[in-house]
Amino acid sequence: MEALQALVKAIGAKPYYIDPEEHDAYVAGISHLPLLLSTVLMDVTGSSPAWKEMAPLAATGFRDVSRLASGDPAMQRDICLTNSAALTRWINATITELLEVRDSLAAGDVDKIDALFTRAKQQRDEWLDSRPNLRPGEAEFNDVPQVEKPNLFGFRRAKK
Repeated sequence: MEALQALVKAIGAKPYYIDPEEHDAYVAGISHLPLLLSTVLMDVTGSSPAWKEMAPLAATGFRDVSRLASGDPAMQRDICLTNSAALTRWINATITELLEVRDSLAAGDVDKIDALFTRAKQQRDEWLDSRPNLRPGEAEFNDVPQVEKPNLFGFRRAKK
């Protein structure tokens, strides 16, 4: 175990101890559910009779959220089927939440809708601030200026 730990640390990784059931439950929520949500979003919108009119309106938010739907279908199928019990629990929780949101929207419940967006923003901000998955050395690349596309005159400006 010590040799394995040393190897993991030598390549710049962090040892993380978790039993298989916990792993499956966790990745079902943070990996497999996003994959499924991305796929369902693309299927629902892409199958709409209005898709041809909608598609030109789809911008970076839609592109970012639907990105996971571009994966290998056979691999995605296998991921979902091999962890179906844990994934089903997350799907049920998501359905419950979506039904509550639907009811809040139908009722015009501003407070509940505000609370949802505020809570989600706070949770995501805290997660990003904690940077739990930052790899060694990765922090040094956060402040590297990005180069924009050439402007009308062919000049490039660094992003801040």
